[in-house]
Amino acid sequence: DAELKKRGIQDGDEVVIGDQRFTFHD
Repeated sequence: DAELKKRGIQDGDEVVIGDQRFTFHD
């Protein structure tokens, strides 16, 4: 989402927020 995009996270990047890990997709 927009907040993730502001952090420079791109499609396919692995994102960890707290104890949740997921692959980011638009």
